[in-house]
Amino acid sequence: MLGDFQRNTWTWVTNKSASDSVWQSQALAPGVYGLSNAQLDTPWPKTVELKRALQTALLDRSRAPEPEPLQTALWKALGNAERATPDQLPATGVAPELELALSSAFVDFPEHGYGTRSSAVLLVGAHAGPGVRCWDVQIEERTHGRSATFDNKESRTTADGNSTLPGVKRCLLSWQ
Repeated sequence: MLGDFQRNTWTWVTNKSASDSVWQSQALAPGVYGLSNAQLDTPWPKTVELKRALQTALLDRSRAPEPEPLQTALWKALGNAERATPDQLPATGVAPELELALSSAFVDFPEHGYGTRSSAVLLVGAHAGPGVRCWDVQIEERTHGRSATFDNKESRTTADGNSTLPGVKRCLLSWQ
């Protein structure tokens, strides 16, 4: 994803294409999109569910503009280890057992040493400064241990900007 906050334009770019072209790009209209290990908006169960969770969280945020409820909802969605039913699985060419393990947003497949190793939430907010528009970008990343358990505890920020949870990194950037 490439974004230009000043022009409010976003573009999806990939090197995975069904055509002979090496690169494929698509300008994005305003909306909610889902991206997994396939093309943009491929209707895999976890992608569909994460899009639904994001749309719900954004709708809820329109009623309560504080960022904490939005972050909590997004972390909950990213931590969802519920697998799809066999009839919902896409046919990607991998073994059905692996396809089932990969169908949840939070992948935990310890018998094969495979799973989600990190998750990230990126929030962008705009506010007007004196004669200029300013942007705040907050990135929070959570690294998960080998047991691949998702810590859905709410992270608190210390005075120096760090998180009170182990394995959580935060970064806040502001610019105009």
